[in-house]
Amino acid sequence: MRYKVFTSYKYGDGDVNPLGRGYKPTVRGYVDMFEDELQKCKEIDKEDKFVYKGEEDGVDLSGHPRDEIKNRLSDLIYESTVTVLFISLNMRTDKPEDKQWIPWEMKYSLQRTSRKDRKPSPEKVVVAVILPDKNGSYKYHVGMQQFKIVKVNIDNGYIELVKWPKFLRKIKTHMDNAIARKESHLDKAVREI
Repeated sequence: MRYKVFTSYKYGDGDVNPLGRGYKPTVRGYVDMFEDELQKCKEIDKEDKFVYKGEEDGVDLSGHPRDEIKNRLSDLIYESTVTVLFISLNMRTDKPEDKQWIPWEMKYSLQRTSRKDRKPSPEKVVVAVILPDKNGSYKYHVGMQQFKIVKVNIDNGYIELVKWPKFLRKIKTHMDNAIARKESHLDKAVREI
């Protein structure tokens, strides 16, 4: 099977348990480790193809117009089959949800979209991965105010919620489970809030 993977996360959130071994002490460090694990999966299982479609580290689009950023992200998400959402303590800001990137990326991932002269993309499957806070705890997630589109799709069973160590041990299994859930829960997916 071919897995094209987009990641959605709060790049600079430093309220995560540091990974060490040369990884950034932010959510981006977890994304980098995830990319490394995808590479290992490709080397172990030659039949499965993992292609990372997320933003490359060091690419700063913050100074670009919002429409240009949306266009670049749209291209990455359109080509993906799986979106992995990394949940961290400070992934939300005080801005309204429609001014934050994660809810937009989730909405775009959950919809069938067309790009220029290409056929519409299928809805992506989504796996939400809870990252440990600085103390290595996941308790912050209990009662955490989640983005509306994420919360409703976790509550209705469309998005799987898994803690980082469990996800890392069985990345392919969680992606396969998300694909199976898509087939059985497609009518439950909430694409617009």
